[in-house]
Amino acid sequence: MNIRLKNPETRDTSSFGYFFSTDVLLLQFIGASSIVDIFKDSPRQERWWEVIAFIFGITIPSFVLFCEFVSVYLAAQKDLNYMVEALTATFSGLLSIMKGIRLWTHRVEIYNLLHDLSKLWESARQNDLVTLDMIKTAERTKLIRFYYCCVVIILALSYCLRPYILLISHCLRNTNETYDFSISIYPATYPFFYGEYTRYLICLGYEVIVMICVISYWITCDGLFAQITMHLSLQFEILAEELARIGRIETSQVKDDDDARRLAALAERHSDMFSHCFVAEEFFNPIIFLTVLINGAHCCFCVYSLEKEISNGNLNEIMKNLFHTMALSGQTVVYCGYADRLTYQSAKISDAIYNSHWMDKSKKFKLTLLTMLMRAQKEYVYTSYGLITLNLQRVTTIANAAMRYFTLLRSMP
Repeated sequence: MNIRLKNPETRDTSSFGYFFSTDVLLLQFIGASSIVDIFKDSPRQERWWEVIAFIFGITIPSFVLFCEFVSVYLAAQKDLNYMVEALTATFSGLLSIMKGIRLWTHRVEIYNLLHDLSKLWESARQNDLVTLDMIKTAERTKLIRFYYCCVVIILALSYCLRPYILLISHCLRNTNETYDFSISIYPATYPFFYGEYTRYLICLGYEVIVMICVISYWITCDGLFAQITMHLSLQFEILAEELARIGRIETSQVKDDDDARRLAALAERHSDMFSHCFVAEEFFNPIIFLTVLINGAHCCFCVYSLEKEISNGNLNEIMKNLFHTMALSGQTVVYCGYADRLTYQSAKISDAIYNSHWMDKSKKFKLTLLTMLMRAQKEYVYTSYGLITLNLQRVTTIANAAMRYFTLLRSMP
C-alpha cells in the first residue's frame, strides 16, 4: 500500500508529523538534517555537512569533559565537596556525549525506524484504527517531553547565567577588588591561563557552546526514547484492535478466505513490531545501561550538594542542584515508565488473539492464529543488553541506591 506521509508542519494534530515535529527539529539542529526525509516518499538523502556538525558537536564538549575529569582527580585529594559538585556535571556531560555519538552512528537506523512507524501510523489513521484515547496518549507524551525539556533547559541556564551575573555585578559595583576569574560554567581545570577579561569572556562563550551541545543531545535522545516506545506501544494497541475486529461477522467462504489473508498480514506485522522493538533496544542499550548504573550515585551527589547549599543559604547553587535532581529523576522515570508501558502493551496481544472470533473459521485461519499466539506468549520484556530490565520497579531500585550512597557520603569525614 502506498501511504502518503504527512509533512511535519501540518496542522493535523493527529498526524505522525505533528507528534514528531519537535524531535525532527532537534535532530536537524544537532546535524542530522536528512531526518526530515521520513515525511517524504523519496529515499533518504544525506547532506555533506552532517559529518561536520557531528565532529563539531562531539569534539568541543569532549575537551571540557576531559578537563572536568582532571578537576575531579585533583579535588579527590583535598576537597570532597568540590569533587561531588564536579562529578554531577561530569556524569551529565559523559551521558550526553554518549547520546550524541549514538545519534550519529545509528542515524540510518533511527531514520528507518521513524519512517516505518510513520507509515504504520498514517495507515492506521486512514483505516480509522486510531482512537481518541490513543491520540490523547500521544499528546500527553508530547506534553511530558515538553516539561522535561523545560527542566533541563532551566538547569542549563542555572549553570550558564551565574558567571555572567557575577561579572556584570562586579563591573557595576566599580570597586578596586580583583574579579575571581576561576568562576566558570563548568567545574573544569583548563591547561591554559585566562586571568584577564578578554580571555575569560572567550572561555565563557566556549562553555556556552558546549552547554548547548550537551543539552541538545540530552533532550533529543531522551525525547526520542519516550516518543518511539510510546508509538511502538500504540502500534501494539492498534494491532490488538485489528485482531478484535477481524471476522466479527460470520459470512461466506469468500469472506473467510479474505479474513485468513488479512490475518496473515497481521501476523507478519506482529513479527515486524518485535523487530522494531529490538532496533530501538539496540540503539538505546549503552545509554540505558550507563544511565541505570550511575544514576543512583548521580542523584546522590545532587542531593548531597543540595543539602550542603541549603545549609549555606546559597540560592543559585540550591536552584542548580534542585533542577539537576529533578532532571535526573525525570530521566529515570521516562526510561523506566515508557519501557514498562511497551512491555505491558505487547503482552496484551495474546489476549486479543484468544478473544478474536476464531471458533467458526477455516483451518488455515486457525493455524495462522495459533502461530501468532505462540509468538505472543513468548513474553517480551524491555531490557538493556538482556541484563537490566526496565520497568517501574527499577525506579524504586535506583532511588534506594541513591539513598544508600547518600547515607554513605554523609558518614564520611
